Amino acid sequence: MLPPTSSFLCCLPLRPCIKAILWLNLAQCVICCAMGVANLMMDYTPNYAYASSAAAQVSSAAWSLVGIPIIAVGLWGIESRSEPLLRLYLYYLIISCLIDTYYLAEVFILKDACADLDKA
Repeated sequence: MLPPTSSFLCCLPLRPCIKAILWLNLAQCVICCAMGVANLMMDYTPNYAYASSAAAQVSSAAWSLVGIPIIAVGLWGIESRSEPLLRLYLYYLIISCLIDTYYLAEVFILKDACADLDKA
């Protein structure tokens, strides 16, 4: 087992960096949910989903919607110094990274990246 650390990237204080990661991830989840609602439900004309399918947008928005309360629990955990609450966020972050890695591999390696683009 590794000993607990007191710094992030060998020189930065740990708590403010964890808070920054949590707040940035929360902003990303809120923006992803807002984009999904704007693109799919309100038929917002400038589609900022980079030509992804409706199913990909819905699944991304759903995963981000699941992440909002988990991130809130993580923020509460950093304030109350509760390691199990932060561990829950860690598991969410690991699964998010795995999902993103799979999606990138699928788009760049397994299929044509331009398949969902509109014909000009």
